[in-house]
Amino acid sequence: MGQTANQRTILVVEDEPFIRMSAVATLEDAGFLVLDAKDSAEALRVLARHDKISILLTDVRMPGLMDGLALVAHVCVAYPAVCSLVVSANASVAQARDAGASGFLAKPYSAPRIVQAVHDAILRHRHFRGAPQASAWSGTEMTELKHSQLKQVVESRHGGKATFVQSVPVLEMRGGQTIANTSVSVFDLRGSTSGAFRAYAWAQDSPDGQQTYFAVLHSPWVVGPTEAVRAAIAAETRAQK
Repeated sequence: MGQTANQRTILVVEDEPFIRMSAVATLEDAGFLVLDAKDSAEALRVLARHDKISILLTDVRMPGLMDGLALVAHVCVAYPAVCSLVVSANASVAQARDAGASGFLAKPYSAPRIVQAVHDAILRHRHFRGAPQASAWSGTEMTELKHSQLKQVVESRHGGKATFVQSVPVLEMRGGQTIANTSVSVFDLRGSTSGAFRAYAWAQDSPDGQQTYFAVLHSPWVVGPTEAVRAAIAAETRAQK
């Protein structure tokens, strides 16, 4: 199958065959063109042969002289247009950031989670391309995203044209614990295939340090920012069961 104009090419680097095949299948189902490699040496050969690769998704612990973090650091210099996402049960968010990655996903992960992590890394890479990595991963900048970036999140997930309306602080607590404390951007939405006329978007750090983007559509059950946050929490709870 030929590559369409908007189709992105991902290189998956993973030494465990089953995990690699599963990741490839999941990302292909999500609409990506996917190449794969079993270690960093093979990944560099694939990168040299395929100039359409725009995303590198790599494990950390692999055989050979170069682990996944070293691979990311090399790719940041040799292929600066390539967005890197580290997927690991052993490395940390800080290690991924210091290597130059635009995202980190802890293992084990669900199929929807890895697809979302790829989309989030793409947005982060696009937004902060050319900026120092320490700045790109600043907690303040990444939590208080510009409305223009959240607009991109809404439009990329739900289609149509989003227009910023206002920001609303939301604090959600359960059992005396803070579940969410964020600022939700409200957008008018026109032309979405869903038929929704409004969307609510925000970014929040998950417990493992990963930055997660949310974009929830207005519906009879979601009539405001607070309900949008509650709907997102409920969806994540169901996904974890």
